[in-house]
Amino acid sequence: MLAAIIVGFIFGFAGSMPVAGPIAVLVFSRAVALRYATGLRIAIGAAVSEGIYAGLAYWGVSELFERHPYIIPASRLVAAAIMMLLGAKLFLRPPRPSATEELRGRKRALLLGFTISAVNPTLIATYTVVVAMLLGTGLIEIEAWHSLLFGGAAALGTIAWFASLLIMVRRYRSQLSPETLPRLVKIMGAALVVTGLVFALGS
Repeated sequence: MLAAIIVGFIFGFAGSMPVAGPIAVLVFSRAVALRYATGLRIAIGAAVSEGIYAGLAYWGVSELFERHPYIIPASRLVAAAIMMLLGAKLFLRPPRPSATEELRGRKRALLLGFTISAVNPTLIATYTVVVAMLLGTGLIEIEAWHSLLFGGAAALGTIAWFASLLIMVRRYRSQLSPETLPRLVKIMGAALVVTGLVFALGS
């Protein structure tokens, strides 16, 4: 039981670190615009999706995809379209500081994070592989109710990483020139478009 919690948290935290991921780009862009609470809500929404996938993988989601193999390529196309649209928007129109927007769209931010993670097929594949590897090492045991602990811990790990990212951006933001942060968002947006193209071509 404890192993499922620890491993789930570690993989949720470490798996969220790639800076070119769609959630990382969105959270970073909101931080640049001084919308820290909005960035955190996006992260929480994404963490819920990731926790669900982690729990399902622990419980045996791979069996579902063996029976319905069309789900993965379909989700890759949806994910690719979302990545390219978000990337293009961030590249063409980097966010500007606007603290008043913190009060808007709370539910929308949660839903945005949840949806983007929900259609990300790499989460399905990643956690399925992780669980299979862990089973092979004997670190965890397959117990149906352990899947809830594993998924919840993965979600908390995801939130912990993005909260750390927001804290770092908030702390060191003043040390960067006003032009640097929007430029970084544009670069991350371009990277997101390229990632979306790779997803689409690989479907």
